[in-house]
Formats: sequence, structure tokens, C-alpha cells
Amino acid sequence: MFQKLMQFMFGRRGNDELNICLIVVALILGFLNIFFRVFGLFLIYRIIYLVQLLLIVLFFVRFLSKNIAQRQKENDAFLRFLAKFKKSNKDDYNTVYSNDPVKKNKNYKYFKCPNCTAKLRVPKGKGKITITCPKCRTSFKGRS
Repeated sequence: MFQKLMQFMFGRRGNDELNICLIVVALILGFLNIFFRVFGLFLIYRIIYLVQLLLIVLFFVRFLSKNIAQRQKENDAFLRFLAKFKKSNKDDYNTVYSNDPVKKNKNYKYFKCPNCTAKLRVPKGKGKITITCPKCRTSFKGRS
């Protein structure tokens, strides 16, 4: 039985983030429909039921699709849409590259060498200092 299922699913898209979102929204609408039916709002109940049914059908169409390239494009567009709402990676201190995971330590300030653009780390709280790049030996002043 398991082998037949494996043969059936071979070459099919399967599950991704968009499919998970579709099924979660369908489940939420299902729970909402319970309340609309209890309170006698049958028109809203029927509309939400149709939307829920459409989401479930779309889930299965995407899940069983063999057009992997198109489903990947849809998923990528969904992930780009979600990325707009996620919190940006802004640090509350001055850094040259704010998304660098090495620069999460707030005890240091980061500079960029004006000559070779190397990343330089200096301790905070030392005042105005002269910074020398270890790569190209260029000196410049900065406030730590």
C-alpha cells in the first residue's frame, strides 16, 4: 500500500508554505462557520463555506500537481509577499552591515575601511580614536 502511494506521488509537487497557509485559513474559516451557523447567519455561513471549499480544492490541486515549476513560482511569490510583513532586521546601534550575524554584539562598533572596504570592529566607549586597517594599513579617525 505504501509503495503504491509512493509511486502515485512520484513527480508531484507535494506540500509547501503556500499549501500550509491555504489549509490553515480553511480550518480557521471552518471554525468561524460554526459560530455563524449557531447565530443563524446562514447567508454568511454559505459564502464562507464556498470560500473554504475553494481553498481546500486549491490545496489538493497544488498538492497533486506535476507542474512543479509553476507551483514553485506561486510559492516564491507568496514568500515574497510574506516577507513584506516580517519585522526588518534593524539594529539599534550604528553598523556598516546591519544583517551581518557576527555584528550582534553591542560592545563593539563597526566601521568600513575607506580604502579596501574591509569590516573593522572596535570597542565602544573609547571616544575619538585612530583606526588602522589590518589589511591595507590605512589609518582613519572615528568615534567609538
